[in-house]
Amino acid sequence: MCLGVLARVVEVGDIVSKVSLGGAIVEVINGVGNLKPGDVVIVHAGLIIQKVTVEDVISNLYAIYELQKAHYIYNGFSDEEASKKALEDIKKLGAELGIDQKLVEETILNFNEEEIAKFFT
Repeated sequence: MCLGVLARVVEVGDIVSKVSLGGAIVEVINGVGNLKPGDVVIVHAGLIIQKVTVEDVISNLYAIYELQKAHYIYNGFSDEEASKKALEDIKKLGAELGIDQKLVEETILNFNEEEIAKFFT
């Protein structure tokens, strides 16, 4: 199983760039071209494997939110507490990636649960 994580490009080099990954600045190998500071990318094993748009991130926020919420419930939080903590986490992720906080919150609060099915079909 592979795990790619979202990061924001901070500095671009010819072969190695720096990204902000959960608040830490990390050097990674450029696996895609045309990078610029502020780009949102997916990093896997120290390699940038894909650039993503803000729209791509927004369209996946609810799935990430639900995973975070399930994590908190599994660890003993009530549904209400888990929802609040997961929303805080998603807002932090959005801020880290340079996405407007109102847009993040609106995406989560206005999400139609039936749309989640498209992630699994």
